Amino acid sequence: MRKIIALVIITALIVAGYQVYKDDSKRMALEEKVKGMLYSIGDSGTFIIQKGPSSYQYERKDLVPLIANFKNRYFKDGVQFVLLDKSYLKLDFENMKVYDYKETTPYGKPGDLKIYTNPKIQLLKSNVIPKEAEKYILKVCTYYLIDVKLVNNELVIPREEMEKYLIIEGKLNYPLVNTILFNALLLDESLKYSSFNSNVIKFLYADNINYDKSGIENIPNNPNKTIVEIFVNNKLPNKTIYLKSLFKYKDGKFYEIKRESNVKEYVEWAKKNL
Repeated sequence: MRKIIALVIITALIVAGYQVYKDDSKRMALEEKVKGMLYSIGDSGTFIIQKGPSSYQYERKDLVPLIANFKNRYFKDGVQFVLLDKSYLKLDFENMKVYDYKETTPYGKPGDLKIYTNPKIQLLKSNVIPKEAEKYILKVCTYYLIDVKLVNNELVIPREEMEKYLIIEGKLNYPLVNTILFNALLLDESLKYSSFNSNVIKFLYADNINYDKSGIENIPNNPNKTIVEIFVNNKLPNKTIYLKSLFKYKDGKFYEIKRESNVKEYVEWAKKNL
């Protein structure tokens, strides 16, 4: 029975990776990173199920003294979003831990360091999104954050990781951050047409949202602007919910400057059928 449960969880984690990236190579790379992650890395105070390192990995407790410097260098001010309606979301990370591989596996080898962490909403200011909505925004499928390297006694994000994940100043387009941003944007848009305690919202977040083909991409020749495309494939019968948003990075914050979606169609369907 335990093996069956474990297999179900592993499958869910692999699917989560495919939901974040449109590019096949990125999805394959992420699949390798999250396979077999069944280990709890701590209590973040939220309802979400912990999913972390696999049994192939072990915590590098000798690197704990380096984590504070890493977080200060890359996440000193967290990850901050200002949505189109001026809703402000500041995301922080708690309980960062570094894991290494015990042996060579299809997913990594000794020396391949990975950071896992618990996401936390440090501040939410909004006239649209209530405080109680944090449980929906933080509904994620993996706590894997990023690969790092040990260089001159410092944990650093390799340049290839920066390029692979289109990271702006070490902040955006991690699988973990992506999902939280998708959740927040979808909720913000839905609340234009419905109330927070409605069946419309409850059904939308009742189980895992299928974000397959969703992703974040930089605009060519304009590195400070980013397109966020969200596709929800399992909530509106015979149709995909979509939301497309344009963000501009300035002074440490991601400002949403444009948005289009068909979320209203989902809301109208849900009001009639739920």
